[in-house]
Parts: sequence; structure tokens; C-alpha cells
Amino acid sequence: MEQPTESRQTMCRLLAISSSRAITVSQALGNKATEEFSALSEFHNDGWGAAWVSKEQQLRKVTSTKQADTDPAFARHLSHQAAKQQLVHLRWASKGMPNTAYNTHPFVEEGFAFEHNGNIAYAEDLERMLQHQFLATLHGNTDSERYFALIRQCCSACGSIRQGVINAVEMLEEAYPHRSLNAFLMHGDCIYIINVHEGASFSLDGYPDREEAPLPYQHTPEHYHDLMLQRTSQAVVAASSGIRSGAWEKIPEGSIVVIEQGQQVPTVTTIWNRK
Repeated sequence: MEQPTESRQTMCRLLAISSSRAITVSQALGNKATEEFSALSEFHNDGWGAAWVSKEQQLRKVTSTKQADTDPAFARHLSHQAAKQQLVHLRWASKGMPNTAYNTHPFVEEGFAFEHNGNIAYAEDLERMLQHQFLATLHGNTDSERYFALIRQCCSACGSIRQGVINAVEMLEEAYPHRSLNAFLMHGDCIYIINVHEGASFSLDGYPDREEAPLPYQHTPEHYHDLMLQRTSQAVVAASSGIRSGAWEKIPEGSIVVIEQGQQVPTVTTIWNRK
């Protein structure tokens, strides 16, 4: 979700994979978990997107406004697009927020890829935090894209990706408490997992079509915002809640974790905890 509401809802699903060799999403998750992730798009049905690092070390992306599990391109991506690093996003658009290519995650700019599950503030409020050069990079009308621009602005200002991510999160948490900042950021050899959502809630108020549908696994106020980590012999996978299969560990709320490429299995390091 990209715009604030009284119920402070968050509405997307996030997936990140970092591996020692180029693998597909299906290889990283396994067939059963891949099916479960894909099935979440019946609920999060306002498009999908993915970003990955190609074998030429180029950042690529694809987005679609179609429901993922009905889009043949999505199934092909999960089973055929191999990479050492990639992000995948299932979108559930906020009320009044157009389902357009420009609003579909992940956003890619200046060697960064970013996807967000949360609501922070109205887009124009976040724009007041941005310098002209970063305002000029905006294409859609989501606050998620402005969150992404703020992170890049902070990284540029301090000359450090890690510190820039921390600075942006601390700025937004202070300015907009009880909002979900949950997001995955990919840059270079690292994927940053931002798990900051204290006080955010999950509600179906105003979405009668989803109120009548069965809720997916873990789509409850207690677990909806959870971010999970799974380590295998060849990869580290991070994901939003909703996947049953696999040995998942919960990432502590109020933390930023970095998954970094190495010669063997990627490493996982916590670089920030809420004070």
C-alpha cells in the first residue's frame, strides 16, 4: 500500500533471493513454496514485478499490471529467470491508487532496486523531504517511490549505502511513527531487508471484495507484517508472511538486515536495531 488510511493498512508481498550461483525462484523456494507464493496473488492481485542482476552484472526488471497467477509471464519468470540476486513483488494497490506500470514495484533507479509493503504518508508530504534532483526521478504517484528516492538521497548525502538506508529509516520512523516501512532494497552485492512496522495494523475495511474472500495463511493482524528468512545450502531467501512450506525464521521487528554475496553462501548481518 502506498497511501495512508485511518486503518494504517499494508498490502503487498515481498520476496528476495541471494544465492551462491544463478538460480530461479522455483529452485530457491522449491515447488510447493513457489506455488504458495504465486497463490498469494489471488489476494494481492494488482500486478507484479521483479528485478534481478543479469549474468552481465546489469540490473534488469519486469513489471505487469496483471494478476500474477493468471499471467503466463509470471510463471515463466519464476521457473526460467536465473540470477544470483533478485526481488519479486505482488501488489495490492491502495484505494484510489491507479494500477499502472509506473506504480508497480520494484522501482529501479541508479543501480538500485526497491520494493515496499507499507503506507507512510501522502506522496506530497514525502516530496517535501526530497531535493530537486531526486524529485526529478519520480514517475508514478506512490509514496513508496518517494520512500525509495529518500533512501537514495540519504545514501548520496553520506557517501554510504548502509548508513544512508539507516538514516532514511530513522527519519521516516521519527516523522511517521506506527507506519510500515517494510521494504527490500537491492544494490551491488547486497540486499537490505528493512523490517520496521511497529504499530501498523492490517484491516480489510473498505475492501468488500476481499472481506468476502478466504484470508491467505498468516494474513492476520498478528502475523501480516512479519518478515521471514530461510537459509539453504545455496541461497538465503527473505519473504513476507504467507508461505507455509520451508524452514523460515522470523526477522526481529525494528531491524535492518543485510544479505551479502560471498564466495560461498551469502552472509546475513544485522546493521541496525531500533534504539
